[in-house]
Amino acid sequence: MRESAHAIKNMIRLMPHPKLVGAISDNVDGFSAYQFRSDATNTTSPDVIMLWNGIGPRTVTLSLSAGTYRVINMLGAERTESAGSGSLQLESAPIRPI
Repeated sequence: MRESAHAIKNMIRLMPHPKLVGAISDNVDGFSAYQFRSDATNTTSPDVIMLWNGIGPRTVTLSLSAGTYRVINMLGAERTESAGSGSLQLESAPIRPI
């Protein structure tokens, strides 16, 4: 299965009924990040931030509430990261064309 198909499968699993909440970065220098309500039919569903970079890998800093966050890459590999100081640094990988 192609990487793009895995990415779509993971997006659907994580966000069965997504609702756009806001743009964090709207393709500024190739970097995009958007916040979604993962399931618009469920008011208690968590928000999801999706990010990618169209121009090579990039380290980005997100301003978040202090806490522990699930970080899932486009192929579904998952890890936890701590935003103890109110920010979280992540590597934003480039998207690959189909």
